[in-house]
Amino acid sequence: MIADFAASVAESRAALADRPNPTLRALVTAFDRFEKIDPDVSMAIMAAAAEDPGLLAPLNRMLSGHLDQVLAETADRGTAVLVLAALDGLKFQHLMRMPPTDPALRAAALARIRTLVNEMDCPR
Repeated sequence: MIADFAASVAESRAALADRPNPTLRALVTAFDRFEKIDPDVSMAIMAAAAEDPGLLAPLNRMLSGHLDQVLAETADRGTAVLVLAALDGLKFQHLMRMPPTDPALRAAALARIRTLVNEMDCPR
């Protein structure tokens, strides 16, 4: 799962390399693939990680690398961290089957996240 997600982000980032904030944009784009992951598989991984927290090391390395790239690419670090936190929240809600599970509401939240990223590109 980690390798698939990382490949998705890398593919999207390469396609967005000429745009501002390419890693952040790639993470938003990759979210669409993340939502297709079966929560049962993720729950099994989290249960295993509860027994052996070291199993999360590859995930933590990947996420730290993404954060470092995002922060290196943007002047608006606060909004970038806010966007990452919002994406993490939506991912967690999906994995834990927590509200809002309504696809339309999740799509609206993701649209707002995309707007925030686009607004980061505009000088104030």
